[in-house]
Amino acid sequence: MTSETLKKLLVEELRDLYDAEKQLVKATAKMAKAAKNPELKQAFQYHNEQTRGQVERLEQMFEVLGKKARGKSCKGTKGLVEEGQQVMEEEFEDEAYDLAIIGAGQRVEHYEIAAYNSARSMAVQLGMKEVAGLLQESLTEENQTEKLLTQLSKTLLKQTGLSRPAEAGESTKTTSGAGAKKQASRTVSRQDNSAHFTTDHDEIRQWAEERGGKPAYIRGSGGMGDIGMLRLDFPGFSGKGSLEPIDWATWFRKFDDEKLALLYQNKTSHGDKSNFNRLVSREMASGAFRA
Repeated sequence: MTSETLKKLLVEELRDLYDAEKQLVKATAKMAKAAKNPELKQAFQYHNEQTRGQVERLEQMFEVLGKKARGKSCKGTKGLVEEGQQVMEEEFEDEAYDLAIIGAGQRVEHYEIAAYNSARSMAVQLGMKEVAGLLQESLTEENQTEKLLTQLSKTLLKQTGLSRPAEAGESTKTTSGAGAKKQASRTVSRQDNSAHFTTDHDEIRQWAEERGGKPAYIRGSGGMGDIGMLRLDFPGFSGKGSLEPIDWATWFRKFDDEKLALLYQNKTSHGDKSNFNRLVSREMASGAFRA
């Protein structure tokens, strides 16, 4: 690859980031307004200001490169923003609602961290110290935000009042197929509109298919042989164009490889069937059970 080709690729990465950050200026403002926990609200307000600064940094980079500051449609971010909007429209208990917003925010952070890392590596390889330095500043902010959201999620999980499985009606199932494992389902309370965490394949598939849900991933969120971010695709989802269907076996393989758990709800507070779900780390799901 020639340096000119790499420079063109870097410019395309920056245009993708530019569009992503401009989408996120609006999205983080909405998340800040929707968050119920004061610390979480403040965290999103602060990151909204950082995001505005990141847009300005990208404009500086275009100037250094002698290119017009313009973005190209970032479909990955668009899908993540649409999911975040869905979260804010859900009816859920306060802590679980904020946990879901954090999950949406963390997925955005992970996406941005990967993008900034990639662009920074290209700038370093090209010897563009000023561009690499500006990218590093934004990368540092994204990493700090992700760590803050992780800490807030642990605090909120403790506040949910989750009990040990025996006290909360834990159900344990065994998945079929090679390498089947016993996997737990944990619930915040016995009410049907409460939050449930599970890693059980059969439970996840049954819950999704009862609602017409199918396994999918966000188009354009992967790379280097990685399919990208997993999702459950339901009829009527406004961001359907951003999702790519896959089979359950592939979905669950990635689900286990990434050590994920599913946070889901059976019914809304009004008694309607709920499609609410979020993929979270198993560490997050089990965090509230630690001493």
